[in-house]
Amino acid sequence: MLVAAVVFLIVAASVLAGCREEPAEGDLTVLRRDSTEVAVAPGTAASRSATAVRRPPALSRTRAARRTPVVSPVRSSGCGKPFARGETVGEIQWGEGVRTYLLHVPAGYDPRRAASVVLNFHGYAQTAEQQEAYSGLVPLADAKGFVLVTPEGSGSPRGWAISGVYDDNGVDDVGFVSQLVSQLSDSLCLDARRIYATGHSNGAEMASQLACYLPSIIAAAAPVSGAVFQDCQGAGVPIIAFQGTDDWNVPYEDSAGAVAQWVTHNGCPAEPDVSAPAAGVELRSWKCTNGDVAFYVLDGVGHVWPGGDPNRGGVGQASDAVNASAVMWEFFRSHPKR
Repeated sequence: MLVAAVVFLIVAASVLAGCREEPAEGDLTVLRRDSTEVAVAPGTAASRSATAVRRPPALSRTRAARRTPVVSPVRSSGCGKPFARGETVGEIQWGEGVRTYLLHVPAGYDPRRAASVVLNFHGYAQTAEQQEAYSGLVPLADAKGFVLVTPEGSGSPRGWAISGVYDDNGVDDVGFVSQLVSQLSDSLCLDARRIYATGHSNGAEMASQLACYLPSIIAAAAPVSGAVFQDCQGAGVPIIAFQGTDDWNVPYEDSAGAVAQWVTHNGCPAEPDVSAPAAGVELRSWKCTNGDVAFYVLDGVGHVWPGGDPNRGGVGQASDAVNASAVMWEFFRSHPKR
């Protein structure tokens, strides 16, 4: 009788084990190893060797595949340090003496969170104050939370030395900007993956030059009425350019030629996607291997900042068909350095 009872218990246990629900195909099982829960696919060696804790519902593989990778910020050494919000005039010792810049820290700046930076360069014979007002980037910085830096050029009248174009004063403006970014990174909580450059006219050339010579620092650039390309040898940088066809200061053909060289440098397809975002505006855009390129062509428009106040800058026919500042910011925020 004892032997028969033992045999009955063994058979019953075997039957019950065979009735346990097997995981459905595609389900994940949460396993606990060294007090850590890990999700593994059923039927794998890992699932057989660990102790099952619980099984969540099957995950959608299609939905996971569509997720955009998140680029984590690279925090500067200034994170955690208090800094006054609002507008200040900064100074930096460089080369021939003291250089100055306008610094706008947005009202919502948090020294514990790395902020994006936009470097904003004025045109020839203009000032940082004029460029701040003309570009309209100050209210945008407050609304979007980026730090705005508007440096003063060098020489008299003020301008930017552009290699191969005009650099008679012998000032290393690229080195100046590199040092400025380094100094600000020690004081502010900045994201090294989100440092951008823009400018108008001679300042547009400066923004292009920084993308060419400092691709390790500049995540993307937005030259307005003055794109250039200087036989760049480094990594590609995303570019969004704006140019009027009736610009007599920087001819449309010059900017268009520079954009074409950026297209080649960034590994773009030969033919762009062409659209018309507004009346009289053509957008040519390229999805590229080494940095996307977008080119806004404004028909009949002069040497201006599209969307800028014509009473504060520019020469020739103005346009508010597109707001260059708002458009470039959307391009910037979608193009961090990877």
